[in-house]
Amino acid sequence: MNFEIVIASTNQHKVDEYRAILSKHGITLYSFKDLNLSLPEVEENGKTFEENAIIKAKAAAKLVKFPVLADDSGLCLKALNGFPGIRTARFAKECGNQIEANRSIVKKLEGKDHTAEFHCVIALANINKEPLIFEGIAEGKISERYNDEISFEYDPIFISKEKNISFHNLDKKVKNEISHRALACKKLITMLKIRGYIQ
Repeated sequence: MNFEIVIASTNQHKVDEYRAILSKHGITLYSFKDLNLSLPEVEENGKTFEENAIIKAKAAAKLVKFPVLADDSGLCLKALNGFPGIRTARFAKECGNQIEANRSIVKKLEGKDHTAEFHCVIALANINKEPLIFEGIAEGKISERYNDEISFEYDPIFISKEKNISFHNLDKKVKNEISHRALACKKLITMLKIRGYIQ
């Protein structure tokens, strides 16, 4: 029997990514849309990825009995003291769209250290009294040249340290093994196995 989790996200690309990572381990992932429910809007006013993930997980967990997965993730640039960090999604909106955000990041790093990290923190609610936390960090760098590839978030400009290729150009199966979300999921999966929820 599959272990069932609801994801607190309306981003279909993110839902698909998590589903691809988790389904191999006997985990069925539902979106709120799958359950004909509306995801509650919350103010992500935390100061860290963990705080924002917890805010989203707790709000969503009130509406369903399933375990609820919520994440907060972002791009952190060494030369810019971790910017955009928890403001990663908001920065893209402020720039007008993702293409402009990617172009802006490349420009900001001209002549500077291009070292970057993708962070992901998962909060899993409705299992313990307080949400369980799992963090994944993918190391890499920002490309020195910008192209107008349209892809998920900052994937076109983030070059994986492990594979020396952008997340955009990585095979999806490979990305779903080494990405920040994949690394956080590995810790989540380990916990579920230890507790006997999955084999």
